[in-house]
Amino acid sequence: MNTPITQAQVNPARSIIIIACVGAIVYSNTFFSPFQFDDLVYIVNNHSIKNIHDLQAIWSFCPCRFVTFFSLALNYYFSGLQVLAYHLFNLAVHLTSAFLVWRLTFLTFLTPAMKEEKISRHAGAISLWAGLIFVAHPVQTEAVTYIWQRAASMAALFYLAALCFYAQSRLLSVSSGSPRRAGWHYLCALAMTVAAMFTKENTVTLPLMIMLYEFFFIRTGKGF
Repeated sequence: MNTPITQAQVNPARSIIIIACVGAIVYSNTFFSPFQFDDLVYIVNNHSIKNIHDLQAIWSFCPCRFVTFFSLALNYYFSGLQVLAYHLFNLAVHLTSAFLVWRLTFLTFLTPAMKEEKISRHAGAISLWAGLIFVAHPVQTEAVTYIWQRAASMAALFYLAALCFYAQSRLLSVSSGSPRRAGWHYLCALAMTVAAMFTKENTVTLPLMIMLYEFFFIRTGKGF
């Protein structure tokens, strides 16, 4: 009989270091790429982000992407129009999303639908490869190197974070007998969902995705 893997059996440090190194190498030649196209409209010539204390101006410019524009205001507050800081921020967001892909993949192997499957014995390796594919895949290039397109990367980060917190809350609610910790993770999932919806409009699908995750991986008749 296959022995289900547990969270305690995997040390995330190695995976995180590998993913971070690969991501840094892949995008190391983009740090000084200049502002392009919509960067000029939304960053260089956008006066609403020039005063980080004027939250009303940031909100009024684009309420549905307030979080995105607030991140640009933070960048401008600390570094003006020095592109290096903007690129480093974009890369940090992308690396964090890759870590969350690793985490979500691993958590999924712990769910009732997957924990007794033979493939779960390779959860650590599969999760690492999922993170590496995400961090290095060329489809991500525009979202990382085109500064304004951080909206897509940040939306992905909050989307993945919400799913991770939700999955963790469901696992905690039964496996550890800790309803308080499960509740905190659930609240974090809700907070990430709200943040996502004020980052980019396509994240409106997140509640549906959480419902599908619950249906396919949690409520399977194998527990929970």
